[in-house]
Amino acid sequence: MGGSEAKPFPRVSGEFSVSAAFMARATTRPRKLKFDQTSICVMLTVSDLAAIISAVAVLVGVMVGVFQLRNFLQLRQMDLVMKLYSSTWESSFQKDYVRVHSWKFRNYADFQKNAQPEDWEAYNAIVLFFENMGLLLKRNLAKIDLLDDLVSGPILQTWERVEPIIGGYRKKYTPTEAEWFEYLYKAIKDRIETLQEPG
Repeated sequence: MGGSEAKPFPRVSGEFSVSAAFMARATTRPRKLKFDQTSICVMLTVSDLAAIISAVAVLVGVMVGVFQLRNFLQLRQMDLVMKLYSSTWESSFQKDYVRVHSWKFRNYADFQKNAQPEDWEAYNAIVLFFENMGLLLKRNLAKIDLLDDLVSGPILQTWERVEPIIGGYRKKYTPTEAEWFEYLYKAIKDRIETLQEPG
């Protein structure tokens, strides 16, 4: 000690002190956020609601897309059938149709022997028309109820008129001659019989 006076602890310039430094350090530490149960529940509810809304939006979009696609396919089917059916309004088709229904041929042998070139042309035009109708039905591109409404009568009458000729042609040349016309005829006939059943 030696009689000398104790020097005071050196102070930092300004008002800064050890206790102030300690407090400043303490206040820079990361602070933990506290959430009560109500806040957590609200956050979960909003998050879940957003997910539900998103899922519902996707589902609605898919349903609308399926509905629009279904309508498009139905319109497409209708368009195919009506384009084919529109050929029946042409005078050449009507002339061939009347000629076929005026035939007196008993079978294919009679037809082959006595038919004129116009008869062959009429046969090809009319059979091909109904063959195409039957193919649309077979490929699910036309509905049976639509074909029934449009041409059920001509289908039945024409097939029964040309069946003897087709049968003979199949035996002599092509077993599959007019197969889709026959398919169409049977489908229409079965539908009519089903609709006529009591109850």
